Amino acid sequence: MAWDRGRVTAATVDGQPVRVYLGGTSLFVHQDGKPVIVVSLATHDRDRVGKLANYIQPQLIGGLRRPLQDAIGSLTQGILVSGQAEVVVNVDAKGPVTGTSGSSENPKGSGLGTLLDGAVKKFQFTPAYENGTPTAGGINVVANFE
Repeated sequence: MAWDRGRVTAATVDGQPVRVYLGGTSLFVHQDGKPVIVVSLATHDRDRVGKLANYIQPQLIGGLRRPLQDAIGSLTQGILVSGQAEVVVNVDAKGPVTGTSGSSENPKGSGLGTLLDGAVKKFQFTPAYENGTPTAGGINVVANFE
């Protein structure tokens, strides 16, 4: 597996390593007649994935669980929260969220998409990196509320 031979450098904030929500795409292709596994740290920008660009999408610092638990805790008691939601989060070259789009949810009408959309606007992200330089980018954030 590609991860067995890869190297990972921890995400940092003020020089200290932090947990991140890591999203990516795995491609299984043939190159020169041999199978190759390509791991791209991008989900939202399909062009960069397809071109095998040197690009790392924004990463969510700290993970999803605690902020979503806080958002769910603010809801009226007695509401059952179960299902999935996804939203595209756009981040500028310094890390702040500049907007969201493409909110979806299952089951439809559950409000989980709206809940996730509101919560991610408060999250902290690393910027995207293209060829080692911070840049604006997007990330698909998927939450499972089971």
